[in-house]
Amino acid sequence: EDYRTRHGQYKLEAELQELHRQHPVICVWDDHESANDSWQGGAENHQAAVEGDWPSRKARAQQAYDEWLPIRSTDPSRIFRSFEIGNLVSLAMLDSRLFARSEPLQSSLSVPGLPLGAFTDSGAFLDSSRTLLGDEQEQWLASLLRNSAAKWKLLGQQVMFGQLKLLGAPNALGLSQFLNPDQWDGYPVARNRIFDVLRGDADHAAIDNAVVLTGDIHTAWAMDLTPDPNNALVAAGGYNPLTGEGALGVEFVATSVTSPGLDELAAVQDTLRLNNPHIKYVDLSRKGYLLLDITEQRCQGEFWAVDGIQTRGGTESLQAVFQSADGDNHLSPGTVSLPKFNPPGLAP
Repeated sequence: EDYRTRHGQYKLEAELQELHRQHPVICVWDDHESANDSWQGGAENHQAAVEGDWPSRKARAQQAYDEWLPIRSTDPSRIFRSFEIGNLVSLAMLDSRLFARSEPLQSSLSVPGLPLGAFTDSGAFLDSSRTLLGDEQEQWLASLLRNSAAKWKLLGQQVMFGQLKLLGAPNALGLSQFLNPDQWDGYPVARNRIFDVLRGDADHAAIDNAVVLTGDIHTAWAMDLTPDPNNALVAAGGYNPLTGEGALGVEFVATSVTSPGLDELAAVQDTLRLNNPHIKYVDLSRKGYLLLDITEQRCQGEFWAVDGIQTRGGTESLQAVFQSADGDNHLSPGTVSLPKFNPPGLAP
């Protein structure tokens, strides 16, 4: 009943009701549809003594989700599924939270001014059995990517895929310091398996035009995706931030509608850009949305922000535009998309 009440409270908003009335929605859960930093066997703030066993709580959260969200649920234990939009887009909606995710590890390095600290790719972080997707979902995704005839392969998922480093260094040195173990940085071996699929091998062709779409972090980001962003030796598997050579795809991270951002990182924002050359855009505070405009020639992301969230009305403004041209697999500047010519009217 508590989960139902929370969903119902959100659905009282007239603008959200109108959005659902006018537009189809493809949705996926993150952690707060169940509990903070959730995983297959629990959550960071789940208290078994007070709230019961985790499988029962998770099942109730999923039931309320199915009751309140516009989703066709055929198997309550899994939400990953795919959508084909002609031969233009193949959209894989992933579950990196509840289906098979291993428990997140804790940061081990103390960093002055950053309460959550940092960590390196070492020890348990390199355990190959740790996963976000699980074997079944990984194999499903690999098959989908390899067999898709669509121009663009979109991956809709929960947590940031690209690296977010406080200190950047080539992988071989093992010196990079990462900020958030709750994203793909905390599961580097699992991420490398996805990179391997995109890179191709003797039995499988390389996959072009992969675009990862992400939420969760309440902030806006645009980045190239590459296994070793601080290694400038492209021939050795590195990445050239000036040309994008060595990138295997791109990622757009949409900011939140109202949830607070990461203002506490504002003091190190310049350091983040310096140590993460694959990151082309970051906004740690503004609220808004991401608009995708996709053609045969390019997949473009536009970051729009509103001037406030406390009152209705107001204005919105364009913050940044980036595109990945067909076959490039890296970001370049784009130009704002034009409204559709003679679009159909809204429903009465």
